[in-house]
Parts: sequence; structure tokens; C-alpha cells
Amino acid sequence: MYRKMNAQVSLAYDFILNRILTYGLAPEALVSDNKLAKELGISRAPVREAILMLVMDGLVQSSPDGKMLVAPISMYDITDIFHIRSALEIEAVRIIASQGWLTDEQYVELQRIHYLFSDTNIKRSLSEHYTYDDLFHSTLSSYSGSSRISQITDQMHLQMQRIRWLSLMTSDRQSEAVKEHFSILEALIEKDCNKAIDCLQTHFKKSQLSYQSILNDDNTRQVAMTVSTLILNNHNTSKAPDKTNR
Repeated sequence: MYRKMNAQVSLAYDFILNRILTYGLAPEALVSDNKLAKELGISRAPVREAILMLVMDGLVQSSPDGKMLVAPISMYDITDIFHIRSALEIEAVRIIASQGWLTDEQYVELQRIHYLFSDTNIKRSLSEHYTYDDLFHSTLSSYSGSSRISQITDQMHLQMQRIRWLSLMTSDRQSEAVKEHFSILEALIEKDCNKAIDCLQTHFKKSQLSYQSILNDDNTRQVAMTVSTLILNNHNTSKAPDKTNR
């Protein structure tokens, strides 16, 4: 969703959003405008504006005592997201089938994305794994030609990013997801609507169960936050400004 923001608000929004999505700010953690403003080296006003935007995104919420906290992730959230995603992509496949299936170019594009997705599993590239996983599903949905399916999918994107970060902590699930994507692609190539729907339902159900299991695992959540801290520290080190000529 496009929003008009000045440079400092945009900087603060992207900074806080990244922290939330990668568990640098875990669910129910305090979102302190004062602390974040100091980290960014800007005034509190744009940080507060950015936080209000994240409230509208459903990623930050106000506590009874007025503090701003990262919104929690519940079992209900995970179940709800996967029910919606499953319904959307199954309908997208039905529309694709009713329109004569995919073009040769679309098949080639999905195969290319799947190849890149598989390759990230071999390289153990967690961030790229997520990127191509999402790209596969969003591309498939877009081939339905339904702007509303794409729009609703985009609205859920931020919430999906947050729970998907947890899934990146489990390499076994990454390998399984590659196989499940191949089954979906194979069904599409065979122009078998029922098989494609069954493969999608299986994929989403296994992903949902995996996320729910991870959400109950304190150790996995701690690992996610540790990885986030390491990534953040490496990013800050590589992006440190050169002050020698200032």
C-alpha cells in the first residue's frame, strides 16, 4: 500500500518494520519512540508518525497503560491467515483453469522461480528462500487476473512476513516446502485442477502446523531473535558512516 511520507518518517517506518518482521522487536516488545529516535539520530516526531502507521498495519498496538507494543502473534492469527491464503490461491487456480490454464511464458516463469527457490535451499540462504517462496505464490495468484485476489494477498503480506521469519529457523520445513512447490507446479503443468488444489491444501496445512509448532517453542523464538541481532549488528557494521572526511 502506497503512502506519502517524508524522508525521516519513511526512514523510521522502514527501520521499525524491519525490526518487527525479523524479530529484532519480538511480539509484545516495547516500541519506544525515544530509544528508536536516538538509534536513528532523528527527532521523536517522525518516529511517532511511523509508529502510528504500523498501528494501522496491525503490527503495533497500544497497551492499557498507553505504551506502544509489538502486536502479538496468536494461534488464531496463524490459522486465519492460512485459511484466507488457501481460499485465495485455490480460487486463483480455478480461475486459471477456467481461462485455459497458463501460457507457455507463465509456465516458464513459474519454473524459473521454482528453480531459484530450490537453489536457495541448497545454498541455505534463508532470506532468499523466503523471497522466492513468496514470489512463487504471488505470481501464481496474479495469473488469475483477479486484482482483488492480488490486493487481499498484498494486505496480508506484512503479517505473513512476520510468521514466515520463524519458519526460516527450521531447515527441515524448507526442504519439504520445495517438494510441495514442485508438486503444485507439476499439477499445473498437467492441467489437473483437483490435483493442484489438493497440493495447495496440503502445502498450506503443513505450513500452518509448522508455524503453530514453532510458535509454541520458546527455543525457536529465542534463536529467531538471536539471528536477528546478528544480522542487525552485521548490517550496522557494514553501513557505518565514514567520518574521516567530515
